[in-house]
Formats: sequence, structure tokens, C-alpha cells
Amino acid sequence: MLNRVIALILICAFSFLVAKNSLANQTSFSRTNEDGNLQFAYAWKAKNNIYNLSFVLSRDTLMQVPETPIRFSNRMMQQEIYMALMAVSRDAQAQGIQVNIRRLNEGFDFNVQGPSDEQVNQVMQNLKAASQGAQSEFLEKNGFTLHQNAVGEQGIIYDHSHFARQSAPALTAVVEAIKSIQKQPKDIREFINIALSWIQSIPYDDLENRITSNGAGFLSPIELLKMNRGDCDSKSTLLAALLMGYNENLDITMVLLPQHALIGIPLPATPDQITIQQNQTTYLLLEPTGPAYHEIGEVADSTLMAILNRQYSLNSM
Repeated sequence: MLNRVIALILICAFSFLVAKNSLANQTSFSRTNEDGNLQFAYAWKAKNNIYNLSFVLSRDTLMQVPETPIRFSNRMMQQEIYMALMAVSRDAQAQGIQVNIRRLNEGFDFNVQGPSDEQVNQVMQNLKAASQGAQSEFLEKNGFTLHQNAVGEQGIIYDHSHFARQSAPALTAVVEAIKSIQKQPKDIREFINIALSWIQSIPYDDLENRITSNGAGFLSPIELLKMNRGDCDSKSTLLAALLMGYNENLDITMVLLPQHALIGIPLPATPDQITIQQNQTTYLLLEPTGPAYHEIGEVADSTLMAILNRQYSLNSM
């Protein structure tokens, strides 16, 4: 008998308490389409600095990147698992083995009866393998992954690493555009601070409204740029993709809090910068959500409290 219960972990909307005079403020945005090539232009202010950034994403590039995934549907996943179980059941019944499959709220019960314990055990193993295989296939096909949170609960989240890595090659033009406005083009910290302030200035949206988005609560990096809005894990995924484009060998982790997401990278930190440590690696924290302006190693007070209370888990990107 098997009873699988699948929980869904949501990376939810997050609001910052913004300190006075510390906004990353987008002052203009434009996107134009010329024969399928998208031209983007941004202007924003952060910490008394004014930035302008422009780049082009080619039609061929845009055709190769992942779009925003569907909203997770446990019903759809369970239907695919059920079809896989029924295929095993039909094979077993052809051999004189009786299989009874019963739907539960979030999984299945099944009972197997046959001529011998060996045959029954084999069919049980086949059913378990079919269930796990169908679940894995559904998750991978639709951009999800299993995740264990800080208190050991396992659930399903968007596969942020997949979307970042698949998007990174397409964002080379963005990486080069940021470098072109740096004073020191080889300084990764300057690159990160500009990228942070730019992403923070992009309007925040929890992406739950089906009128203005697909209601999935997540946008892929390219879709975030197209829509000029995003939430915490969408913006963090965009930042991760840019960092991958800057240095493909950079160790990047997504830091998942109960209702928030940010990025960590293993760069040396000053005493006043916020870090976390895991497996003897110290990660410097990057807070891309906005609209509050946070430089490299700075986080919101609520983020810091969750970090100090160890209410976080890490996902390697």
C-alpha cells in the first residue's frame, strides 16, 4: 500500500519596509520590437546615482530561452501518475495478478494480490517506480523540482536553477551592457551593485493576478524583462542568470526563506556585510527584490531576522 502526499511550497510575495532615501527608483522603461528583435532601455536612480542601460535581445536568442512555466497543478500531476500506475496494473493483470488502485486527495492507495509473495512484491516495486518516475517527468517537463525547507518539509517549487542556466546564454548582451557602464569593467562587485540596483528598480509584483500575469507567482528571466515586473524569486533567478553569464564557474545559491528569496555567492565579506555559511562555504548575500536599495552584502531587517533564526534553506544554482 502506498500513500503519497505531495505538498507545495510557495515562494510568496514579500514587502520591504523601505528606509527613507533608500529606494532604487526606475525613472523610465521602454521596449521596442523590430522584426522580432527586442530593444530594451532603462533609466533608474539609486543612492544619488543615475543609471542608463540599453541592450538588444535578438529574435533567435529569444526563441531558445524558457518561457514562464505553468502554475503548479497537483491534479494534473496526479493524473499523469495515475496513467503510469494503470499501465503497470494492466501488465500485472495480464499475468493473473490483481491490482486495486484507489485515488486519495493528493495521492493513491493500491493493493496487490497474486499467486506468490515474490510476484506481489515485484508489482509493488513496479508501481512505486512508475509513480516516482511519472512525478519526476512531470516536474522536469514543467519546470518544477522537489525541495526541502528549513524545517525538513518536502514540497515542490519552481526549478530556479533550470530557468537561470537556460536563460544565461541569452543574457550575454545584458551582461556586456552592464559592464559598459561600469567605471571598472573587471570589478565583479561593481557589476553586482549595478545589477542589484537595476533589478531592485524594476517594479515589484507578486504575479498572483491572472489579469496581469499567468497567476503562477513566477516569471522566467526573459518574461520578467518583457513585462518589466517581478517578485522575489523571479528577480533572484534573473540575477543568478546574469551572474552565470558574468562567470559561468561562479558558485551561486538561492536562499529560500518562508516567504522570500535572495542570492548568495562566495565572495569575501567585510565585517558589516551579511553572510551565511554552509558546508564550509561562506556566501555573501545579495537582495535583488526592491524597491528598497540594498548594496552587496546588505539585506532587509526582516531577512536578517530570518537568517539569524536559521529559517532558510539553500538551493544550489
